[in-house]
Amino acid sequence: MTSISAAGSGYLPPLQQLQKELQSEVTAGKISSVDQDALTSALRDIDSSLQGGRLSGSSSKKAPDDLKAKIDDLIAGEVSGGKLTNDQATELRGVFEAHFPREVAAARAVLVEQSARRHHR
Repeated sequence: MTSISAAGSGYLPPLQQLQKELQSEVTAGKISSVDQDALTSALRDIDSSLQGGRLSGSSSKKAPDDLKAKIDDLIAGEVSGGKLTNDQATELRGVFEAHFPREVAAARAVLVEQSARRHHR
């Protein structure tokens, strides 16, 4: 259900934005419609986990690398729990990357920089 303020502003919560991205990738043929249900369920699980983390006192302004690592861990959990196949996990990562390209690029840059620092020690 959309809140009044969200409906008037045109703002979509992140889960709905990602579901919209997923649907556009299914429509474009990039993701199989057979996989859509599993990916949608995984998005809900990931959203619930992230919301739970925020409610338990985590900062809502996480660094991009922290958030990407958390999402990667949650996707891996969906695979190990049998909810997603490895291929579906790759597709789901693609949905996140397609929707949040700047955040993903920033997270990768930070990880590369951290890795380079470790190798120079």
